[in-house]
Amino acid sequence: MEEEANDLFPWGLLTMIVKRGIFTKKMDMFSLSDPYVKVNLDGVKVQTHFVQDSHYPTWNQRFFFVVGSPTAKTVEYLDK
Repeated sequence: MEEEANDLFPWGLLTMIVKRGIFTKKMDMFSLSDPYVKVNLDGVKVQTHFVQDSHYPTWNQRFFFVVGSPTAKTVEYLDK
């Protein structure tokens, strides 16, 4: 019974800060990358803003997730 009750209520608040990328991989053939980051935690999807023409992007974006027992986590670095 106690385990079932714990599954019904969140465990807490997860704060994720996406700060920066350091010498990120070149994704475009003729120009610098326009990188951004996508995060998926238990079906809650968020993404940073795009940083144009940069191999050293800085986002400094903070995301908050209410978490229980997270099962699916994905962090992707992408180019626009």
